[in-house]
Amino acid sequence: MRVRLLWGMMFFFLLSGIGWAADAVKIVHIDPFSGPFKENGDRGFMATQFAVDEINAQGGLLGKKVELAQEDSQLKPDVGARKAEKVIMQDGANVIMQNNSTAVAKAIMNVTEKNKVIQVTHATYSDELTGKDFNRYFFRTCYTTGQYGRAFAAYFKDKPYRKFYIINEDYVYGHAVADDFIAAMKRAVPDAQIVGNDFHPVALKDFPPIFPRL
Repeated sequence: MRVRLLWGMMFFFLLSGIGWAADAVKIVHIDPFSGPFKENGDRGFMATQFAVDEINAQGGLLGKKVELAQEDSQLKPDVGARKAEKVIMQDGANVIMQNNSTAVAKAIMNVTEKNKVIQVTHATYSDELTGKDFNRYFFRTCYTTGQYGRAFAAYFKDKPYRKFYIINEDYVYGHAVADDFIAAMKRAVPDAQIVGNDFHPVALKDFPPIFPRL
């Protein structure tokens, strides 16, 4: 998937008329590389590095070596936007990759659109990123919250379960998951009951206070 994605970038660059004065294609991966979501950032970066290594072994993109670097978003929108501005303006980044947090993605989108730099995600799922917040520089290769909300609704349509309690993290993505699941269930399983819809702090580890309400 990631190899095909990066080869797709090659054709985008070729057709878009972007200049090629530099000797390398610079991709910067902006994700949490510290804190409770560090593992997510590390795994995403390793996957991208694997694809970059394969493409460089085949001669690179348009004969240019692909360089990959990382910046820590700390899972904070303002930090992510600041890092994106820095790597574009100071480091000459051609592509920004970011996979964790819709809120961070939206903040970075403002920067990439303004500077006409490609932004790619394969793990940021809220529909609005390619819906109401769509811009021509943002590309997504993963499914969306609306898609898996409809998938769950299709699954439960023929099952006997009719009472659902929803628990999600209290940030943009968590709310999108809940909203899209509820909307899909209303259409596919109109007699379903949402008996609870709770949101907990991001990276919460202690759930017992929520359990008595289930």
